[in-house]
Amino acid sequence: MEIFSQAAQDLFVLTLFKKQKGTFLDVGCYRPILINNTYLLEINGWSGISIDMGEHSSEWLEKRKNKFIKSDAFLIDYTKLAKDEYNSTLIDYLSVDLENLGDRVKILKQIIDSGLEFKIITIEHDSYIGEDFINLEKNTQRQYLTDKGYCLICGDVDSLEGRNKPFEDWWINPNFFKKEDYEKWISNGENIEDMLSKLGISYEWYRRG
Repeated sequence: MEIFSQAAQDLFVLTLFKKQKGTFLDVGCYRPILINNTYLLEINGWSGISIDMGEHSSEWLEKRKNKFIKSDAFLIDYTKLAKDEYNSTLIDYLSVDLENLGDRVKILKQIIDSGLEFKIITIEHDSYIGEDFINLEKNTQRQYLTDKGYCLICGDVDSLEGRNKPFEDWWINPNFFKKEDYEKWISNGENIEDMLSKLGISYEWYRRG
């Protein structure tokens, strides 16, 4: 199985869903394949919407089946999007990767406060950069998602080969998973090599893609 995401987010999702088909919303998706959290899901039959301000439309049409929306994520009506594209306010996977300080927690609140619910969320916080990102991103995200009933499974994921640069948190909605589904993933501050080793996957294989 190839991995296309930055830190095996796609493998995390597929493992919890036992490779069943699902739906995704990818906000700040970047390019259609490179460092993309949902391309492998699409290969495995998932469907969804990807959003980014970058000009990836032509490349997307060439390489992906699911819809790409070139837009400022804050300008989208997520209630209408859910109705028009998913026919449901329950979506299996949300990926959030915006760049500016404070934007990730703002879009997270905008999406969930619009009435959408998710089974899995992976969201960047880039807390390795400094105190502003710890306080205005990570801590605020964690308080908000905990208050909404989500459960932090992988905290401070570090994909940068053990260089102690935690950049992301991975969450699940406990209404949809049993502990046995995710317990091998439970971690805090681990790099991707250690996380994958729990699943019997070598880091070298992961890097080869």
